[in-house]
Amino acid sequence: MKILRRWLGAFLFVVMCIPWNVGAQTKVVIAATDWAPYSGSRLLNGGFLSEITIAAFTKAGYDAKLIILPWKRAMEMTKEGKCDALLGASYTKERTLFFSYPKYSWNNHVFFFVKKEKDMTYVTPEDFCPARIGVFLGSFYADRFRKIGCLTVDEVSTIQQNIKKLLSDRIDLFIDSKDAVDYYINKEFPDHKNDIKTVLPCYEIDKIYLVISKKIPKNAQMARDYDHGIKAIKADGSYHKIIEKHGIKPFQP
Repeated sequence: MKILRRWLGAFLFVVMCIPWNVGAQTKVVIAATDWAPYSGSRLLNGGFLSEITIAAFTKAGYDAKLIILPWKRAMEMTKEGKCDALLGASYTKERTLFFSYPKYSWNNHVFFFVKKEKDMTYVTPEDFCPARIGVFLGSFYADRFRKIGCLTVDEVSTIQQNIKKLLSDRIDLFIDSKDAVDYYINKEFPDHKNDIKTVLPCYEIDKIYLVISKKIPKNAQMARDYDHGIKAIKADGSYHKIIEKHGIKPFQP
């Protein structure tokens, strides 16, 4: 009888330690782009959001793999179901046609950036007119600002290109994440820390999501499993350890 109780106790312990979806061990291919500090091929563990995402999926019993692609290609491949998920997506109504959105997101504070000597204020983007504005290739901001006739949209594939163009006066301003711009200025343009500034106020808080392709079977379930995984890594403390390990300090307005 004692042997049976010990066997049952050991069995229950093992069952409790198994993630809830481990039986399937579904493989998840996650597309992302070089967008430090969130994701990137040269970042520790692919960037802090990449590490959070993989940890959450692993906790939920999935076998997750990250691949880094140009943003436009990552978006299209996930739409087509060639990749299961896309990391770094904003929410738009149009995208809900292609993607399932989990609840979890990271608050991304988006600003306009200009050279320090320029005295700029605004209420709406039209107040910058006429101007040439740098935006990320494939970003929904490109379509948004093209609708403003007096703004010329200049699309680039990296944040570094926008920084260089601004410093050389090839654009008047650009829009991007403060986390990302601060990262690249500190790492790659330290001599220009005082040459670029944000234009107040913050343009918007753009929530960053991991989205699931609707071409994938049970995509809605996968989104729910991901949220369960996020809750689990927050509960066991690993979520905050990842943020601390990467030196991330959430922006405080």
